[in-house]
Amino acid sequence: MRMVVFPDVRGCIRGRLYHRWGWRGGNGYPQFLASFGLCKICNMAQFFKWGNINAKILSLVNFGGELMSGYGIKLVWAGWNNDEIIGFSNKARKKWEDDIRPGVRMLIYETSKPPGLKAIVGEVEVTGTWEQGEGKPTPTKEHNHPVNVRVLRRRADITPIPLHRVRQITGDEKFPRQGQAWKPLSEAQYKALLDAWD
Repeated sequence: MRMVVFPDVRGCIRGRLYHRWGWRGGNGYPQFLASFGLCKICNMAQFFKWGNINAKILSLVNFGGELMSGYGIKLVWAGWNNDEIIGFSNKARKKWEDDIRPGVRMLIYETSKPPGLKAIVGEVEVTGTWEQGEGKPTPTKEHNHPVNVRVLRRRADITPIPLHRVRQITGDEKFPRQGQAWKPLSEAQYKALLDAWD
């Protein structure tokens, strides 16, 4: 693992560090215990309180979990038509609660249930928190955890991106998986999908 460390960087200047793991060096590395976290806002992986200095790591590091991303594909059942509410199931909210936050951009993928297009049919940006969405009606009763979004690209204004192109661009030949609600994307993957519209 290659690390670029700057001494005395006291955590993320934007705050809201999300703590996930502790890590101890080994295999010839100095023995130390450090906390590891991800900033919910800037997605910067960070070490801090490393010995008697504070430090920050510049690259995202995955210790077996999935990293948060500001971009992704939201899978919806057929019938999405520029809705300003996006619903998640109980299971999906528990899994992605920390990832789905204001500012996150979503490409809307319409699944085959019920008969749907199996294509990306729009783009939205999250504008509200989970708490702000509580109690609001959702398009389906199975997806009863809503977040507010604003529509960036309307269904009628774009040419759908078919499944085979989505798989090709993301490099994921098994997309979509059974029960999948959200697929995080890198910024490069997201922009490549947007380019498919231009």
